Amino acid sequence: MGGFPVDKLVKSVVLVSTRQIHPLTLRANDVVSGSGFFIDSRRVITCAHVVGSHSKVRIYHCGREVVGIVRKVKQDLDLALIETLFYDSKFSIKVDYQVSVKVGEEVYAIGYPLGVIGLSNLSELKPAVTKGIVSRDSVEVELPNGLKIKAIQIDTPVNPGNSGGPLVNTRGRVVGVVNAGIPLAQNIGFAIPAKYIEKLLLRTRRYGISEISVSRKASNIVIISRETARMHGVECKGNIAIVNEEDELTEGAGLKVGDIIIEIDGKPIHLLGDVINAIKSGERLKVIRNGKTLII
Repeated sequence: MGGFPVDKLVKSVVLVSTRQIHPLTLRANDVVSGSGFFIDSRRVITCAHVVGSHSKVRIYHCGREVVGIVRKVKQDLDLALIETLFYDSKFSIKVDYQVSVKVGEEVYAIGYPLGVIGLSNLSELKPAVTKGIVSRDSVEVELPNGLKIKAIQIDTPVNPGNSGGPLVNTRGRVVGVVNAGIPLAQNIGFAIPAKYIEKLLLRTRRYGISEISVSRKASNIVIISRETARMHGVECKGNIAIVNEEDELTEGAGLKVGDIIIEIDGKPIHLLGDVINAIKSGERLKVIRNGKTLII
């Protein structure tokens, strides 16, 4: 590929495996979920839907299996940051945070498109590289959580296992994070623009009442599952939403830090998108504030 640094780029990409990991042994049967890439010796970028609700994941890199700690998640960007535990990578990829891709520009997707069947020989575990062009530089797509974002459309062949892997330009710089392919369509894929990685890295606080909540943050609101909510004594029909920090959106709706949203117009909460869209459209929210139930 000429001056394209394919060897270095491939060695910077990891396989991310998620399943409930035993808190003491850090061992579990693997379910391959997606890809990711090192931006320095310990930090890995991937998609939020790849790590799901997990606080720990398993990382496969250059013949090694290591534990990764999920440090930050932005569900409204579908991005996540993982830090490897007791492991430093010799390879990483530079990110062009401010670059704007152009229609027709040549790009490469690197990742694990079909995952892995059996991991008995880690030395043979290597990512695939596919080549294509930018079809559209900005198109609105709906994320798995119901929120929408402006993404890059590519014709680079990608599959679900590619999610979280890097989309790089001919200079070997990351210009996006592969998000998903459309299984029933040919040569249609999407990537989250690299500028959103910078937003993820700028927000360093951890949110929520438990570790699981860090993986479900959107804006300044956290979604907690019904099961977790009931463990904390909150009776609800579906999931709940907790206001962790006030911003223009929450203030405009009359919400305060610590408010627990349990229903939207009498209906249970399912997705983050349900809550954000309800606030924007002015729907009635059933809220618990300081132990009292209010309708806002």
